[in-house]
Amino acid sequence: MSAQPVNPNVPPDHVTVEIDGQSLVVPKGSMIIQAADKAGIPIPRFCYHEKLPIAANCRMCLVDVEKSPKPSPACATPVMDGMKVTTRSEKALKYQRSVMEFLLINHPLDCPICDQGGECELQDVSLGYGRSVSRFNERKRVVPDEDIGPLVATEMTRCIQCTRCVRFTADIAGTYELGGMYRGENLQIGTYDGKPLTTEISGNVIDVCPVGALTNKVFQFRARPWELMARESLGYHDAMGSNLFLHVRRGEVLRTVPRENEAVNECWLSDRDRYSHQGLYAEDRAVKPLKKVNGQWTEVSWAEGLAAATQILRDNAGDQLGVLVHPSTSNEEGALLARLAEGLNSGNLDHRLLNRDFSDAAVAQAFATPLAEIERADVVVLFGTNVRHELPLLHARLRKASIQNGTKIHSVNPVDFDFAFTQASRTVVAPSQLAGALDDAALRDAVKGATRAVIVVGALAENHPQAAALRAAARDFAAATGASLCRIPQVRTRSVWCRRVCCRPHAMWPACWRSRARPTCCMASSRGWISPMPLPHAAPWRVPRWSRSVSSPAHRRAMWPM
Repeated sequence: MSAQPVNPNVPPDHVTVEIDGQSLVVPKGSMIIQAADKAGIPIPRFCYHEKLPIAANCRMCLVDVEKSPKPSPACATPVMDGMKVTTRSEKALKYQRSVMEFLLINHPLDCPICDQGGECELQDVSLGYGRSVSRFNERKRVVPDEDIGPLVATEMTRCIQCTRCVRFTADIAGTYELGGMYRGENLQIGTYDGKPLTTEISGNVIDVCPVGALTNKVFQFRARPWELMARESLGYHDAMGSNLFLHVRRGEVLRTVPRENEAVNECWLSDRDRYSHQGLYAEDRAVKPLKKVNGQWTEVSWAEGLAAATQILRDNAGDQLGVLVHPSTSNEEGALLARLAEGLNSGNLDHRLLNRDFSDAAVAQAFATPLAEIERADVVVLFGTNVRHELPLLHARLRKASIQNGTKIHSVNPVDFDFAFTQASRTVVAPSQLAGALDDAALRDAVKGATRAVIVVGALAENHPQAAALRAAARDFAAATGASLCRIPQVRTRSVWCRRVCCRPHAMWPACWRSRARPTCCMASSRGWISPMPLPHAAPWRVPRWSRSVSSPAHRRAMWPM
């Protein structure tokens, strides 16, 4: 949608409207608030959110429309040709100030102790439209709080019933876990059954809440927004690479919030990306050099630790040395590790820690279709993937595509996963029969008839003992049906880049890989630490055999990036 100064040659699907004396040409069906936003005309609002369905609950966006006997909510009033709207007239301001006073009747006005203070929409709007002294002197209502899990804190007395959180769980997450109970003055937002939120993107209710009713439980009472410095970063727990901000105070990461990027994560963020910064300060995180002395880990100086590691690497150089690179390692670190292995004359280097079948020498590939384009696909086939857990935000996009665009989604999996969208067909087979399931004639016919089709290959296929056969079956299916083949890299953002900077064995010395070298020392590398470890016995260099040493929960917490 666009809004620009009036043009005499108005397209047939556009109309001309006037807002605060400014003539605009906007698409038919646009709401007044959307046209005003594109033109930079501010209209106060609480319930309206551009990514959520329109509800018109708060009435804060009431405006004066010429020839209309009553005020109109800007978020729910479509534009019409020749319409004249005023947002700052005496009548419009009277409407908005009255609504503001009404919303504050039962609000506790506890800004000094509210975590939302400093970034609260209610604070900002009340400053411009609220009264300096309240006329309400009756007892305010109090709403009991609910424990909806370890991630989101509640203070429901502050709630203004905008229902943004309700619409998010219903329309974006698809879990329908929040709703309104009772009516009128007694209306409350909650889960009804008192159970925690189960959606993988529950933290986004914090971002959509315009007041302090839903806040970050991990960040609670830690800092004020104006104390924080925002550092751009990327999500590193899945292959999507969600854009985010790390909020830092005096060198300490205190919280993570989404950074808007329509091409990737829109304005959402998965819970594991939002809350995983806690791993930086986990008690079992390796942040100091430790050396094993008489069977006990002892803290040593950096000089002594580096000297010991250097000596171990030199003593086990060549084919005796193996290097395991964590897939979330940055490009620069991966390139340096490749140079280090080259300097030690070792070709035993790999980042594919979860893969089990290397017979086709397959490597991670970039996603074939832009994420935003998947929403416009006619047919999507999910092959060997629990997309709801692998890529929660891709799962949300598929739900939107199914509801808004009528995308037909088919799944072929070893488990009947609980997806939050309607599936045109679901095929559940034994893991050993996954490849044959793609030969189903009905499935192929459904995909062949589509203008835009996509097949998504996930971790269950990529890490399968017969992964090479499954990849071949997916390629044949895509070639036969004309679908785009989209392989999800090994559940980490950096897999493709690790391959490009030579963090795999046959990238530098194919002969060494084919000779099945027998390393006696393994260097496990991740973001921020390198750990030489002796192998229990000399064995052919097979990465999956030793991948457990860098994939335990304790090590995963230690390996989250700085």
